[in-house]
Order: sequence, then structure tokens, then C-alpha cells
Amino acid sequence: MLSIRTSATRLLYSVARPRVRRCMADLDKLQWSSEGKVLAVQRRYLGRVLDYAYRYVPNYQDLFREIGFQPADFAADPGTLAQIPL
Repeated sequence: MLSIRTSATRLLYSVARPRVRRCMADLDKLQWSSEGKVLAVQRRYLGRVLDYAYRYVPNYQDLFREIGFQPADFAADPGTLAQIPL
């Protein structure tokens, strides 16, 4: 019997766009990596999410403008993430 994760992964691979498949493949490899490598990849992905939100999501555009946050700030210093209210 297949696990839920395996079933979900197979389904995702069969219907998801190539970009998502690449991301899943990266994450599968990442589970065996060092802590430093995992943190670096997590920061890269989070940086992409912040950049996307800054460019395309009006609510986050307004929020980032209001608090003076730029996605490039996060790339230079991940500690700037604390500026964003939860």
C-alpha cells in the first residue's frame, strides 16, 4: 500500500507544472543535506515568495511600502523579515 506522501507526490508530478516538479525534486534531495544547505535553500525560496508578493499582490505591495520593506533587503539580511508584522 502506498503512503499518503507517495500518492500525493505522484499525483503532483503527473498534473503539476514543470516548475513545481523541479521544486519537489529539489526538496526530495534536500532532506539528506546539511543544515546549512537546507537553510540556504529555504532562504532562497522565501526570497522568491517575498519578491512575488512585492510585485503582484496588492495587499503586500501596500504593506511593504508602508513599512519600507524591499525583497532585496531580505536577500542581504534575513533578519529584516522581522519588520513584516504577523
